[in-house]
Amino acid sequence: MKCLRKHLCIFCLVHKTNEYVRDEVNNLAGPQESLLATIKRLVVVVIVVVVVVVVVVVVVVVIVVVVVVVIVIAV
Repeated sequence: MKCLRKHLCIFCLVHKTNEYVRDEVNNLAGPQESLLATIKRLVVVVIVVVVVVVVVVVVVVVIVVVVVVVIVIAV
């Protein structure tokens, strides 16, 4: 809160509540996302990326196996 007050040029002699400071930050920068919400969102993104990578690897392995089987049958 001290840092936000400093950036908003609200000196310690000016008596403003923490709620006032938060409202000012929201007015200037928009609503703030909590740290837990940010981490949850990033975890979901990481899980989706891992699932996509696994699916791509499985598809590539299946294609390689099919090609090898076709080559073996052709010989």
